[in-house]
Amino acid sequence: MITDTWITTKIKADMVNEDLLKDSDVEVHTNNHIVTLSGTVMSPAGRARAVAIAKGTDGVQRVVDQIKIGPKK
Repeated sequence: MITDTWITTKIKADMVNEDLLKDSDVEVHTNNHIVTLSGTVMSPAGRARAVAIAKGTDGVQRVVDQIKIGPKK
């Protein structure tokens, strides 16, 4: 069974080795299979990659993108 916790863990694990997400600070929250991404990334390409990883994860019904572009805080 796919749980919200499993989804969050899977997305975070998939983001670890992504070159486009180095020096980023992305938070992942899952509620009822809806993923909310927040925090910062260094480029629009990094933002797109983070969203693509979340959307491609099993069990995700929708992704809410609240990521900002710029240096991490």
